[in-house]
Amino acid sequence: MEDVVKTLKVRVKNEVLTTRKKEKLRRITGRDTRIIEKYVRIIHHNRKKIGIKAKEGKIKVHKGKLDELTLTTSRVKKEEERRTTVPHDMKKMFPYCSHDEFQECRDIAVQLYEQGYRPNNTRPPRKRARRQLINKKRFILVHLPKDKNNTLSRWWVGIRDSLDRWKRKTRFHQRLWLPLEMSEFHQKELKKE
Repeated sequence: MEDVVKTLKVRVKNEVLTTRKKEKLRRITGRDTRIIEKYVRIIHHNRKKIGIKAKEGKIKVHKGKLDELTLTTSRVKKEEERRTTVPHDMKKMFPYCSHDEFQECRDIAVQLYEQGYRPNNTRPPRKRARRQLINKKRFILVHLPKDKNNTLSRWWVGIRDSLDRWKRKTRFHQRLWLPLEMSEFHQKELKKE
């Protein structure tokens, strides 16, 4: 049986963000949306190569074969198993994106395609950031006590700032801290999980 991931939409308090943070968040979500749309187009135009299967009325996309079309490999131990060229090289199209970020966007694109979204649909998917909350390495959810120093929000999410690493030339990302507007409903749902 498949694991069911329950998502919970929480509003970010944009009105208290600095202009710089708003711009970073806009750039991260915009870039990821473009990558996701590119993946959906690649899936759609390479249906036979990817080996899309329809099981019990559900479409299933083979992620490994999609990776063979889009991502090169350089850290594979055996030389003959490395892919140095691929037909749709995502790294050339989006040079500042890491391999893990491509795979996160790929997973969202596969999910969209399996749910019926196609590149020529009239209604494009809403802008969506990577699902930061799936992998705890990519996000931190913090609840701060109410005091005089913390007036903006009691709940904060720290997402991985994927745009900073290339400027600083390091292997590690800093965090982009965003204040959340959590209602009683959101807090109850978090306690259930």
